[in-house]
Amino acid sequence: MIKFEQVYKQYKGNEQCALEDINVFIDRGEFVFLVGPSGAGKSTFLNLILKDFDPTRGTVYVDDVDLSTVKGNTVQRMRRRMGVVFQEFKLLEGKTVYENIGFAMEVLRRDKKTIQRRVMRVLQLVGLENAAAKYPQELSGGERQRVAIARAIINGPDILICDEPTGNLDPRTSLGIMKLLENINKLGTTIVMATHDKPVVDAFKKRVIILERGHLIGDRKGGYFY
Repeated sequence: MIKFEQVYKQYKGNEQCALEDINVFIDRGEFVFLVGPSGAGKSTFLNLILKDFDPTRGTVYVDDVDLSTVKGNTVQRMRRRMGVVFQEFKLLEGKTVYENIGFAMEVLRRDKKTIQRRVMRVLQLVGLENAAAKYPQELSGGERQRVAIARAIINGPDILICDEPTGNLDPRTSLGIMKLLENINKLGTTIVMATHDKPVVDAFKKRVIILERGHLIGDRKGGYFY
């Protein structure tokens, strides 16, 4: 589903490559942890999947499509198949939980009945069916992240990109978020999650891709490398 083929990424003005000769295949339905120290290239890896930019050399494929060939409005259509969850929740403080989640469907001009049906279904999935009318400032950190996840999956993405989603949460809350993500994965969504959270990685025993200084130094299952 996601394939990196001899991928290099070098930012303008930097001598060192952010990624160097990366060859990775992530199959449909996998749950993959992307780990490594700060500056290892994790964010670059995720941003290449999202086509925030193209590689300097090599090819990134999503569903056998070379992303360097995707241009203009097609980029937006491709991104609609992907959900993104960040460490910072990035919720709209002036909107309710329902409105935050529904907004992702409004921009696609879905009708109100469809939005209502989908939002309530997703709220139930993330365990917040009684919080629809609350505002973000009334929620705990874990609840905010659940809203962010609900917003990311409301349009039924094939791929969910998670960038340090447990980074601002305590261990108990992190565990709940990870169980939620695991349930979403079981429904068929491919998940790629960048993280520094070693206890989470060790506990969930998924595939682990390890980056260091832009190099792929490990790809295995069963826990953190370090």
